Amino acid sequence: MEEPSDDPEDGTQPHAQTVSDQRGFYELELETGDYWVCTSFRRCVDVTIEEQTLLQLDYEFGAGPGWE
Repeated sequence: MEEPSDDPEDGTQPHAQTVSDQRGFYELELETGDYWVCTSFRRCVDVTIEEQTLLQLDYEFGAGPGWE
């Protein structure tokens, strides 16, 4: 699976999207498969969603890679 470009204005349409609440919590239900999870400013991480599995991703805003 090819990594998304760094340009948030490239016209790529997301498979699904959500926004975080006031506490920074977000939730997104996805089918089993491989995905890229990206911030609105295109810091992305690749993830594999397996059947009957919950996945937690945390993002730390800063100069580093962001995803933990």
